[in-house]
Amino acid sequence: MTGHWRLWQDQNEDREISFHYDINATHMFRDWRRHTFELKNRPNSAYMLVYRQEDGGRQIFQPLANISTLDVRVGIPIQVDAVAMLNMKLCGFSFDLGYNFWMRGCERMTRCDCDDTRYFGGGRIQGTWYLKGDAQMFAYGNTKGAYGALTYKYLNTPDPVALSVSQSRATIHDAPRGTAPIDPVGAAPTTGLTGGTQVIANSGVDNPVIAENPDAAAAYSQPGAAVTQHINQSAAAIAVTTNDLDFVRTRGLSHKIFGHLTYELDSCGFDAADCRPAVPFIGVGFFGEFGDNGSCNNNCTNICYNSCVKTSLSQWGIWLRGGISYK
Repeated sequence: MTGHWRLWQDQNEDREISFHYDINATHMFRDWRRHTFELKNRPNSAYMLVYRQEDGGRQIFQPLANISTLDVRVGIPIQVDAVAMLNMKLCGFSFDLGYNFWMRGCERMTRCDCDDTRYFGGGRIQGTWYLKGDAQMFAYGNTKGAYGALTYKYLNTPDPVALSVSQSRATIHDAPRGTAPIDPVGAAPTTGLTGGTQVIANSGVDNPVIAENPDAAAAYSQPGAAVTQHINQSAAAIAVTTNDLDFVRTRGLSHKIFGHLTYELDSCGFDAADCRPAVPFIGVGFFGEFGDNGSCNNNCTNICYNSCVKTSLSQWGIWLRGGISYK
């Protein structure tokens, strides 16, 4: 809807005050989109590493974003963009002062299902995935040498031992730490260990147990004859599921004020026959937009979760322009 009113004009028609408005309301029907989601209450978690365990100890690593990018149907019930402006003309001067209101309603989002599935995406990224955090993914075997000293020998395999671990509570900044288990020197089963008290590696993994190598002997955090530090793995690793994802939706609201002053470099009062066909002009303007970035709002209904975040930006700007208009 667009219109204007001429509030005042002098008899020479070179001075006037007018009011202009333009209102647009839009409904956006639902369509399939591909969105990348993060873990609940963990900003930037889309960049964290997850991994999948395969047969033979092979591990596949991906950023979480590779498996949390899902197809969803998104629609917007209403979007409103309204402008009201007052214009004043005086000889070669023209001044605009206006207000712009913009609002976008909360997105309506649906997925194919909302169950606690462990399967994401398709093709090579399908499967059960675990959050790595900063956990160490491999351990090393250790056995006593011919003289009773602790020396490293890779038991039954020339490769390190792959661990099954997860850190389901990790964030991109930090990983949880359990109560640090310690092995006092001389205490079973670490009789003969040297180096004093040893803190067990991977203390922050889910459901921790001491890792073992294929011969059911203790495994250690690093290779080398002098290394005495045990390492944990997860007795039951906790997989990332769709219930861990934050299916947050967005809405927006902003208020903008703007102004612009233009001057045409032509004298006021010329007769029509004396008017020049090309008239140079110069102008300067400004705007300030104030976005609403309130906290999560629970008034919007979501098929799986109950969050709708305001994400409008605040910004400002000034400009200077010039040119030539032809009559």
